[in-house]
Amino acid sequence: RAKHADDVAHAREHAAANAAASFETRLATALAEREATLKEEHARDLARAAAEAAADLELRLAATRAKHADDVAHAREHAAANAAASFETRLATALAEREATLKEEHARDLARAAAEAAADLELRLAATRAKHADD
Repeated sequence: RAKHADDVAHAREHAAANAAASFETRLATALAEREATLKEEHARDLARAAAEAAADLELRLAATRAKHADDVAHAREHAAANAAASFETRLATALAEREATLKEEHARDLARAAAEAAADLELRLAATRAKHADD
């Protein structure tokens, strides 16, 4: 009877160890699958954010170009109406100053948009990491 009781206890220990190992394997598999899913979701989020930032920058660039074209057209109308050399000199100076201003404004707009996109990406990454840590 003692031998049988010892064998039963030993068998129960093996069964418990096998159950624990099976659970650990299932848990590791589930965690690996969740991590892969989170990485895929994060990659999609980053791609979406980058595409949105690029589209926003394209719209801003198009608006800046349209404004510049309008400014150039307006300046040309003045040049046609006022053919005096001094006016043409002032016009060329004004256009050069306006172009420089537009370039500066556009550079600031691009830098601001890039900073906003970077901050948004950082927030999304932090949220994904927090969700992953919570999971």
